Amino acid sequence: MNCCNHTRVCTEGLTAGPYRAGGGAPRNARWRLFAALTTPGLLTLFVVAVLAVGARAAVLELSTSQQTQVLQEAQTAFDRGVQAVVDRSPDAKALFGQAADKYRLLVGQGVRNSKLYFNLGNACLHSGQLGSAIANYQRALRLDPGDRHVAANLAFARSKLDPAAAGNPAWWQAILDWNRIVTVGGRLWIGVGAWCVLWLGLAAAFYVNRSWLRYTVVSAAVVVVLCASSVGLDWVGPGGEDRGVVVTGDAYIRNGGGDGFALKYERGLAEGTPFRLIEQRGGWLRVRLDDGRTGWIAADQAELVFANPWHDPSA
Repeated sequence: MNCCNHTRVCTEGLTAGPYRAGGGAPRNARWRLFAALTTPGLLTLFVVAVLAVGARAAVLELSTSQQTQVLQEAQTAFDRGVQAVVDRSPDAKALFGQAADKYRLLVGQGVRNSKLYFNLGNACLHSGQLGSAIANYQRALRLDPGDRHVAANLAFARSKLDPAAAGNPAWWQAILDWNRIVTVGGRLWIGVGAWCVLWLGLAAAFYVNRSWLRYTVVSAAVVVVLCASSVGLDWVGPGGEDRGVVVTGDAYIRNGGGDGFALKYERGLAEGTPFRLIEQRGGWLRVRLDDGRTGWIAADQAELVFANPWHDPSA
């Protein structure tokens, strides 16, 4: 039924009614007249609103074929960036940036898997977005903790950080990186092998007194302790925490969530600085740095890496 039909139906049955001293039609008649005049307009507004919402959804939501096309465009831009690096072209960084934008578009469509985050991390790394690269490598590891390629690239990206942004001491970060590169199964097998060597060495020490045997026993004991600690770290480590990474070079910690609050520390945070998320309020994040400092930073200066990657509102 079109608008004209709506109007005709609404106006049918209207009567002038008996004249009253107060003037005008009776109350029921006046109400029917008001409905007749306003209903077509309300229906038009409703239809326009529905069409507007539908048009917005059509713009934002991509079909499977469109997502595939975006993925191909991202890969093409990345391959062109690699070739530009080989040719020493100044366009390489921009091409990697285009690839990163395409991968982000897919993430925004709700596509979430470790390979996509890995590719996005690589594109960010080569386009100079070090903080975003680290965040996306971490997201990839949350989805596939055993991917050694992701772990290796994350360790490489962290090696590019300013020492002030690294967060953890170098020796501790080396242990964490080793945890990501070597799978839990691999560490268990190494530990079991060292355990066997330890007891065989102790048994042999009763019969043979050699310095090299003592060194072997001590070395095996150290490996056993390291492997046990490494596996235990996976159970009690930060895997269940919502974390984040600073992605700009001008982030400052404030006493509260707003520009009106004073700076808590004079020195800003370097890009790539990791933190633990304590609270999120509006456009501000309350964070705790690895060195124990706490405060508020603007949400648009960081990327969050949620413990549950499937509950990431950024995607």
